[in-house]
Amino acid sequence: MKKVKVLVTGGGGEGAIGLIRILKELGAEVFSCDITEFASGLYLADKWFIVPKAKEKQVFVKEIERIVKENKINVILCMVHDELSIFASLKEEFKKRLNCDIITSPTRTIEVCNDKVKTINALKLIVPCPEIYEDKINYPCFIKLRSSSGTKNAFIVNDVDELNVVLMSLKKKNIGRDDLIIQEYLPGKEYTVDVLCDFNGNLIVAVPRQRILVKGGICVIGKTEKNKGIIDYVKKITEELSFFGPINIQFKEDSDGMPKLLEINPRFSGGLMITLLSGVNTLEFLLKLLYNEKLDKSELEWEEKTVFRHLTEVV
Repeated sequence: MKKVKVLVTGGGGEGAIGLIRILKELGAEVFSCDITEFASGLYLADKWFIVPKAKEKQVFVKEIERIVKENKINVILCMVHDELSIFASLKEEFKKRLNCDIITSPTRTIEVCNDKVKTINALKLIVPCPEIYEDKINYPCFIKLRSSSGTKNAFIVNDVDELNVVLMSLKKKNIGRDDLIIQEYLPGKEYTVDVLCDFNGNLIVAVPRQRILVKGGICVIGKTEKNKGIIDYVKKITEELSFFGPINIQFKEDSDGMPKLLEINPRFSGGLMITLLSGVNTLEFLLKLLYNEKLDKSELEWEEKTVFRHLTEVV
């Protein structure tokens, strides 16, 4: 495979750490950045940088451009929720001026996927989705931010008194009702699907995994599963919305065992290594697609695996 220089953002996240490890095995020269030096993945990369937060858009973009220019970066892989829309807007410019490929889905798709209400409204006629409550609420219900990643500020609420306590607590954090989604509580199994599309939006592979144990929003015990129903839902979603490259799609079963769409993240997932250990290297496939290398169908075959993840050390 062509020797490439890849910048991975959000170096402290589990997903970024997985990408860096895989890229090193593929022989890439790996660069990483984060907003703090206390980001483990930085120290696995060949070179690392501290960058401003995405909300400081002008200085953030200026610093990313400097890093790309000075290090002749070929590819950018964004692993930070708040950065996705920025990188999508820079895609054409960076390719033209800096010969750097930013791997993102289209801006419109990111706009939909970054808002959980918009995601469900866009797809509720395509695949099963949880009910969103506006006025009349059925309990228990689930509350979370409309635009976020991870499990921060997410709550199961059992009655109106608990609801008022949660809303009051969030209000003190300057989080209002319009910032939230209140939806049907889904008590069943939870799945994440690692998905790769080509640059025409065609589905290449989808690998569902059951999230058996989750800590801090990251799957630490996962089992890949050839769940035809969920894979069929993924096909329908990728036919309805335009995706380029990696995405991960989350489902959760209702009380009747029906998987319903939770959210879509248009980037690699934090549990990507579980898919890799099942036999599918979506990152390698992505680079092959990017550089017009042949992808053999046999490479898309995978086995169901239960994977246990643990901490390790880096100095």
